[in-house]
Amino acid sequence: MIDTFTPFEQRSVSNRSEDDARSETHGTRRIVTVGLVALLVCAVAIGAIAAPALAQDNQNDGPPPLPAAYHGDLEINGDPADAGVVVEAEIDGEVRGSSTVGENGSYGGPDAEDQKLEVDGTDADAGENVTFYVEGEDFDRTAVDSANVTWEPETVSQVDLSAAVDIDDGSGGDNDDGSDDGGNEPGDGSGAVDSPPSAVIDISPGTNVDGGETVTLSAAGSSDDGEIVGYEWTVDGDAVGTDESVSVSPEDGVHEVALTVTDNASQTDTATETLTVGDTEHTDHHRRRC
Repeated sequence: MIDTFTPFEQRSVSNRSEDDARSETHGTRRIVTVGLVALLVCAVAIGAIAAPALAQDNQNDGPPPLPAAYHGDLEINGDPADAGVVVEAEIDGEVRGSSTVGENGSYGGPDAEDQKLEVDGTDADAGENVTFYVEGEDFDRTAVDSANVTWEPETVSQVDLSAAVDIDDGSGGDNDDGSDDGGNEPGDGSGAVDSPPSAVIDISPGTNVDGGETVTLSAAGSSDDGEIVGYEWTVDGDAVGTDESVSVSPEDGVHEVALTVTDNASQTDTATETLTVGDTEHTDHHRRRC
């Protein structure tokens, strides 16, 4: 049996086929549209997430800020610093710049053409404390007294500094009394053993004088590789003076003059001389009769 359609029925079937095709096309378009919208939303979200990182990268890739610059006077132990002393600046324990003190005791100067202590930094260093250190030929690297300086880019500031340092006077050994490293013998601060002093007596007008004559005893010929700081004179065991030179008028007879000198390392030396005064034979005869 063969199906046959009237012209009206054929048009209805044709219309339904066209409607179905249009429906399928519209559905496909909706799917494509929804997909495009989803992709656009994802792109916007990814862009929002990546924007700060890109901005940070762009910032990091930009030029660094200009350094801060400092100048001022420097005092070491209350006196203007010697030329050649080095001034360093640290931020977070890292040296960021240095300068050298000139003949006038200053590091850098206020004029535009003057050298200055330039301290590099980053944007993150803004507001960080700057610590200054000094170092010289006769003292080790030492932190200066608190300067209360914070780093700010593109600034020029006068900062006067002062530091209390331990001056190296060239002494060897670590003992405060000037002894050498061994600590067994007094030293002169150079690490070498200090020799004791040498006492020398000079009697004027001589070792044989008339009775009643005044005699001058002098220790001027005594010597030491440091300094003699004490004199003790005795005549026949009796103390007669503590100066470098003393005058005495002993009675007739033979006398023993003794001199003890002490140096700055508390070492001593003693010398003796015989002094004959007047008629010793008459004196001895008188004493024997007595």
